[in-house]
This record gives sequence, C-alpha cells and structure tokens, in this order.
Amino acid sequence: MEVLGRWLVTQCGTAKEAIPRLGRRLKKLDNGKSWDNTQEVLFALIEGDLSPAQVDAIDDLRIAFKR
Repeated sequence: MEVLGRWLVTQCGTAKEAIPRLGRRLKKLDNGKSWDNTQEVLFALIEGDLSPAQVDAIDDLRIAFKR
C-alpha cells in the first residue's frame, strides 16, 4: 500500500492533489457505496490522534465520495 500511495502522489504531484483523485476513482468503482468500508479501513489503521493533515485528507475523501 505504501508503494502504491507514493506512486499516486508522484503521479499527482502532491498528496493534497492525490487524495481527492483517489476518492473520485474509488467512487467510480461502485458509485460511492464503498465509503463505509473505506472509512472502517482508515479508522482501523489509525492509532492515536490524527494530525490536521490526516483529518483534512479523510475529509477530502469523504467529499469525493459524496459528489
């Protein structure tokens, strides 16, 4: 997953651009129905408090899935 994440950031230029792009692509797979599953995976990976950048990234994903 880390290699895939680094590749995506490289393709998009920055992580700030990569997160919404990832969300849009994932939404296209099932019309946004997988947000609940994605959210479960994200929160399972989190140990402790989130940084402001992590909170923003999750919010960007949520917005991308809701569009």
